[in-house]
Amino acid sequence: DFQEAENLVIALLLRELEEAGVSMIGDGGIRWDSIFDVTRKIAQCSKFKQLVRIPDVNHFHRQPLFAKGNRTVKTVNLRNAALPDSILGEDLSFALARATRPIVMCLPGPYSCARQTENRDEIGFAKLAFAYADILAEEIRYLLTHGAVMGRIEDPQILSHPKEFEF
Repeated sequence: DFQEAENLVIALLLRELEEAGVSMIGDGGIRWDSIFDVTRKIAQCSKFKQLVRIPDVNHFHRQPLFAKGNRTVKTVNLRNAALPDSILGEDLSFALARATRPIVMCLPGPYSCARQTENRDEIGFAKLAFAYADILAEEIRYLLTHGAVMGRIEDPQILSHPKEFEF
């Protein structure tokens, strides 16, 4: 049973982190093929057929298509578009039940999610990034009110596109 194997690995990881004296621990995202797979729980993300490389690493993920119905949306609103439950709620509950240390949960950043979405240019990259930011902010609020001590955002693709930002 694959889920049981995942459970055993996560429980082992949590125990080893605690034994090593790490003050805040996480589940390592073991249930996800890549950090971008959390977009599978956003209702308006679909397809996940195109396999694409994550820049600067030798890792691939299934690229989401952001759509509403059969046509691509021009205005983007991910608020309340996630499934009724949380994206990482089950992972958090599992970790909380097995750990004695504070739990940190990781999410991909909105910029990197937008970069990894198939039709980002059709929708408008900025609109899509802000839509992801809204849903990820809601998810972090959920995680923090349900026992996580921190929601860590990993947004590495910002570093690959410095010319898009004015400093």
